[in-house]
Amino acid sequence: MDNLFNKIEKTIKKYQMIKKGEKIIAAVSGGMDSVFLLHFLYHIKDKYGLSIIVAHLNHGIRGDEAKRDADFVEKLAKDFSLPFIYEFQDVPKFKKEHSLCMEEAARILRYRFLDSLRIKIKADKIALGHNLNDKVETIFINIIRGSAAAGIASIKPVLNNIYIRPLIETKREDIEKFITENNIPFVTDSTNLKDDYLRNHIRKHLIPFIEKNYNLKIKESLAKLSYLITLDDDFLNKLTNELLYKEHQVDTDEIILNIPLILKKHKSIIYRIIKNAFELIKGEKRGIAFSHIDSIIKIIYSSHPNIIKVFYPVIVKKEYDKLRMTKKAILDIQDFSYTPDIPGVLHLPEIDKDIEFVIIENNEKNIILNDPNYAFLDYEKLILPLKIRNRRIGDRFRPLGMKQEMKLKNFFINLKIPKPKRNEIPLLVSGDKIAWVAGYRISDLFKVTEDTKKILMARLY
Repeated sequence: MDNLFNKIEKTIKKYQMIKKGEKIIAAVSGGMDSVFLLHFLYHIKDKYGLSIIVAHLNHGIRGDEAKRDADFVEKLAKDFSLPFIYEFQDVPKFKKEHSLCMEEAARILRYRFLDSLRIKIKADKIALGHNLNDKVETIFINIIRGSAAAGIASIKPVLNNIYIRPLIETKREDIEKFITENNIPFVTDSTNLKDDYLRNHIRKHLIPFIEKNYNLKIKESLAKLSYLITLDDDFLNKLTNELLYKEHQVDTDEIILNIPLILKKHKSIIYRIIKNAFELIKGEKRGIAFSHIDSIIKIIYSSHPNIIKVFYPVIVKKEYDKLRMTKKAILDIQDFSYTPDIPGVLHLPEIDKDIEFVIIENNEKNIILNDPNYAFLDYEKLILPLKIRNRRIGDRFRPLGMKQEMKLKNFFINLKIPKPKRNEIPLLVSGDKIAWVAGYRISDLFKVTEDTKKILMARLY
């Protein structure tokens, strides 16, 4: 036991995953890996002075089996005398509403649950049970699908200095051996036994075949490759973003690229500039394929102006020596108005966005600065029920830091927000006052002060 745990501690120190005295959420499904992760965290709990909270999400997919898993994890947390937090999410419903595959819908809701919980209970880190085998399987999946370097880099040990993966350098075989030798119970997800999913097929057939016929240590070899590519990829991305912001016009809703400057660069940097710009405008990395980037690069090299391509929700247009990327304007958005549950999550179908509401204590550690998609408001100053709506004629707003109200229209003009976009912007309204122009600024009337006891945290995503 000590040898395996010592090895994992080396991983923690190598990537600076944990600091002494931190509060850590352990995401425990009840499967072998997450159960082992909990045993390890409990083993180092006193040494590092950790507070551990066990979190479990029921995805609403496997019926009685899912209930069995939740009951098992709750008992496990009780045996360790650790707090247990449970939540149910209807993944199949979310999948249908957002036209996603089941795996992607489950992933989104799982991370949403963990992110919200972290803020609510003021946790420092979220520990996940991904191991070396998971990393290798992901590498193979990405290779098969035609990935760039980021796909070979695969699952990162630390993400955003919040998500940590202590087992990322530990093989599943070593975890299984520990579990078996110590007679530690766990539950098995029946979907992991099927060949329906590409990951399962790679796990059960491809990797054993390569180990038997080509390289017994293929996992270690790919882990080394992934580490080296991660170093290169991080460096090139840093260089690319420096060039993107230095040489081009970058805004939330529009990026204008200087084509002559781009064409002076190496093809590797050209590809990355286009990719990073496209990701910024789209708002996420998922759903972006090589074909999208390749199509845009062809536009750059074309001698014809006024070429327009639409990759919803992004419009790409060549204007002589400029390449303009903009978000597709939604011109026909109707008036909308909703009463959100607090706490809770409100979906806005008109703009396909969600707003989450969480009540937290006043603590500097809880407040995220410099992110306009978050609002932190004095809860006791708000008049319930709140409303979420888009703009109306005559709306007025007192932006944070100002002593007087102004027309909302003038606020939009000052920020150079295009007219077609203004109807898309959700407004959080308390009584007859706008408390938050979502994605931009809160009202000075509802700001958090030293006297604030409870905070309403709102997040637009």
